[in-house]
Amino acid sequence: MTSSPFVLLRECDTLVVITPDGAEHHLSERGVAPLYQACMNGWLKGAKVVDKVSGLGAAVVMARGGVTRYYTRVVSRKAMAYLEARGIPGEALEVVDGIINRRGDGPCPLEARLSRVAECDYWDEIVAFIEEL
Repeated sequence: MTSSPFVLLRECDTLVVITPDGAEHHLSERGVAPLYQACMNGWLKGAKVVDKVSGLGAAVVMARGGVTRYYTRVVSRKAMAYLEARGIPGEALEVVDGIINRRGDGPCPLEARLSRVAECDYWDEIVAFIEEL
């Protein structure tokens, strides 16, 4: 990996997954959808992830998929704590109290949704959220 993993994010990318064999998967969808897709494709097992924004939903998907390290421009405190509790190290350029929605007028809908359920229900909520998109 290059000296700064953030250089891997091209202008159109929202996520880059680097698999253990060095393959890079560049994804451009917004929100948690590309990370979920990478998880379902099996790309996250043992992978490093470079993400633009990582909220709690992203953290849950990373942990579920088996990510070994993450790099993100912006991470919420809840996401960082969730990953730290699972022994997944990372680097963030900015740590925020919560992720803001795309309109900039409220919280990220997935992070808000997860704050209303028990941790054991996070995955089911993420799957339901993705299916509603």
